[in-house]
Amino acid sequence: GATAGALSPDGTLLATAGADGVLRVHSTRTGALISGFQAYYGSLAAVAWSPDGRCVAAGGEDDCAAVFGLAERCALGWADGADSWVSALAFDPHPPPAPAGERMYRLAVASQDCCVALHDVAAPDADVAAGLPPLSPRAGGGGGWGSPFAGGGRDQGEGDGSADSDRDATPSPAPTPPLLPPQIAPAPAFADMARIPPVARAVASADPLTDVAFSAGALITADACGGVRVWARPLPRPRSEAVESGEH
Repeated sequence: GATAGALSPDGTLLATAGADGVLRVHSTRTGALISGFQAYYGSLAAVAWSPDGRCVAAGGEDDCAAVFGLAERCALGWADGADSWVSALAFDPHPPPAPAGERMYRLAVASQDCCVALHDVAAPDADVAAGLPPLSPRAGGGGGWGSPFAGGGRDQGEGDGSADSDRDATPSPAPTPPLLPPQIAPAPAFADMARIPPVARAVASADPLTDVAFSAGALITADACGGVRVWARPLPRPRSEAVESGEH
């Protein structure tokens, strides 16, 4: 069954996170299944739409959050870095500026390891998305749809991925739901996942986090014991500085 749901900003689409590890996007007018993706591992527990309604993020037991582009028909990347299940997600309505030819999103990821992390997610602009080939499964073991930023498991940001967690060495695929419909992109091979490291990460509580949200000037987190904290937005910094300083 569904573990979480969210309406698109214009109210025309409903995204549901499933205990079977599948994110489904349905039309609110007809109920028809429009699109979606399969998580790499385990069930999903959180879902959130980007402010422009062009992306939907979902995460759960695989300790990361996939950002799925509706026009691109694939995951743009996986917000990676949590040490436990993802419990809540939120997109910043005021993301950092995007390079030419791209659009940029900032995703907040709250997790059961008591941490909150911010990830900057790059996506191709409308012209690039319109030029992508039709949806088709990838040849070879595992199947899947390739991210336009996929690079053999390398991060979207700078660095060689040497700080990846121990789960890189012994990945386990998500259980395949029976009769996965053609609208759903299956989980890619682990090596093909474009992982997105956090630009900022902090321990937000002594208890597991249950929710995260953005206000006009702050980031807000809530924990399992009812604690609520308000955090100032981080100052903009070039990604190269964050990588060199070793932020996680």
